[in-house]
Amino acid sequence: MSQESSPAARNGYLYSPDTLMRRLEKVRAKMQEQGLDSLLVSHPDNRRYLSGFGGEDAPPLDTAGFLLVGLTDLCLITDGRYTIQAAGELPSDLGIAVAVRQGKLATTVAEQIIQRKFKRLGFDSAHLLHMWWRQIDKSLPDTDLIPTVRLVEPLRMVKDDDELRIMRRAIEISDQAFNVVSRRITPDMTEKQVAWDIEKTMRDLGADDRAFGTIVAGGPNGAMAHAIPGDRPINEGEPVVIDMGARLQGYHSDMTRTICLGEPSDKFREVYKVVHDAHLAAERKLKAGVSGPEGDAYAREVIEGAGYGEYFTHSLGHGIGLEVHEGPSLSKLSEDVLPENAITSVEPGIYIEGWGGVRIEDLVLFRSSDVEVLTKADKEGA
Repeated sequence: MSQESSPAARNGYLYSPDTLMRRLEKVRAKMQEQGLDSLLVSHPDNRRYLSGFGGEDAPPLDTAGFLLVGLTDLCLITDGRYTIQAAGELPSDLGIAVAVRQGKLATTVAEQIIQRKFKRLGFDSAHLLHMWWRQIDKSLPDTDLIPTVRLVEPLRMVKDDDELRIMRRAIEISDQAFNVVSRRITPDMTEKQVAWDIEKTMRDLGADDRAFGTIVAGGPNGAMAHAIPGDRPINEGEPVVIDMGARLQGYHSDMTRTICLGEPSDKFREVYKVVHDAHLAAERKLKAGVSGPEGDAYAREVIEGAGYGEYFTHSLGHGIGLEVHEGPSLSKLSEDVLPENAITSVEPGIYIEGWGGVRIEDLVLFRSSDVEVLTKADKEGA
């Protein structure tokens, strides 16, 4: 479904009201299972996922607000900076009340809970600051505050039509930007210059922002999986790792390519082939129902078989969506089973100190019998 033809896009909303209602029904079912009559959502991505409100926090202390989810009603608690934005982003069909604080945020939160006579309030124990918790708890002597763990996040693993529409476009933007910029990289351009060119090009193509700090790592810097671009010039014949992504309407893309300017060395050819073989082996075997450790092994076995096992220093992949790194995980330590319509990265890599690194990363959509490779950017030698 195109962006223009989707119900959400036609109405000016991030998500259609039907999409939001389905999500809320699932959350409320989980609340009832845990004996909760309300849930205080403080994580900005969960708040957006359940309401469509895209106000952005400035952690740790500045928040765009909390979403109070009852079993039959919803209330966004925010401040005067966000009232116009909330009015334009909250679908009227859902009847979301907006409470604008006049004094302390915690006081307004407590007032809304007392007004609704909630007695068992769940909160995100991994996100709500202790400072906020203390202030709210002190104001609610007749309400129990119940810590919850990942009540909303597992639902976000499965991408619905509204999310897929946005993510496909974010991925297209990063693909196009890489194909454009990679062709105009010349020796003696610095890592910083290439990174800036990538970020500017993604913006020109329609991205709201970069998804994360763009990585451009030439030569030995590529041995650091999360290298920071510097003033080092890029030289011919060395590996250059480029890890980049676009942010669009709160969603993220993520891709990595490793290129070489000029004639690659025999070492580069060897290492690149091992990573490329591992990458393709995983993409051919992955499908819904595979466990995280099983998926990780599809690529790791290839790299270990080639004698480079100790140089593959991270997991094969991570989920992506409203966060760059979210569930599910393709990892030796993962407890996830990959559901249909999850999107993860597939990114084997080899990192050799003093020489450099090679990483190849696509995003894939899990289907019942295989995966759809969403990333289409050019691959070296492919």
